[in-house]
Amino acid sequence: MKNRLLQTPTNCKQTLRATTCSRLVTSEQTIPSDDNSEKITAIYCRTASAAQDQDVFTTSQRERLADFSIKHGYSNVQYYEDIGYSGLSFSERPAFQRMQCDINERKINNIIVANISRIGRNTVETINWIAGLRDKGVGLIVLDSPEPPCEIMHDCIDSMINLYKAT
Repeated sequence: MKNRLLQTPTNCKQTLRATTCSRLVTSEQTIPSDDNSEKITAIYCRTASAAQDQDVFTTSQRERLADFSIKHGYSNVQYYEDIGYSGLSFSERPAFQRMQCDINERKINNIIVANISRIGRNTVETINWIAGLRDKGVGLIVLDSPEPPCEIMHDCIDSMINLYKAT
């Protein structure tokens, strides 16, 4: 069953900007920006434990993502952090839900994460969520993207989505 909060509400704008890149990219690539500077670049951090050692991990994650956003010229950065929340469920993470609401309201242009596991640990839900980003014209930048290059990974994700939908 899909999470209702991940669906686009009817009051959202339905048009997408033609210049928005909507593909999964690696940290070596950048998403072309447009003159829509009021759009948010979301930095999403998540740890499953609220323990003190996880605070160090979250701080390190945040600093690394902030450094990347500055180095690559992303502006209007907003942080979404879920500390002590499992990646298995999207619906139980308050910052993730707030970020999803901003996506649905077309406030976010790009999302930057350290690695894909910070988004989610439920493979099917994560794949569907990434597909939804593309549909909304939101770019996803994953700093620790595995090789092969991004386009092949994008094709693999498309194939997995199609396979999932066919079953």
